[in-house]
Amino acid sequence: MRKLSAGSVAATTITDRSTIVHILNVIKSIQQSEGHFNCYGTIVNVPCGHSTCLWKTDCLNTSKKKIVS
Repeated sequence: MRKLSAGSVAATTITDRSTIVHILNVIKSIQQSEGHFNCYGTIVNVPCGHSTCLWKTDCLNTSKKKIVS
């Protein structure tokens, strides 16, 4: 079984929408439990102030893809 970790979502191609939604909900739950806002992939045109969030790099890459799409 593969572990889900920061950065693994961007490196994996997932096409099933329900799987994507489930993964995003898991990531957001982890963010919240670590004391961060559950904002994964939603940052647009503002700097992210969560320097200790383990999902930051993947999150910002995901946000950039939304802008381009």
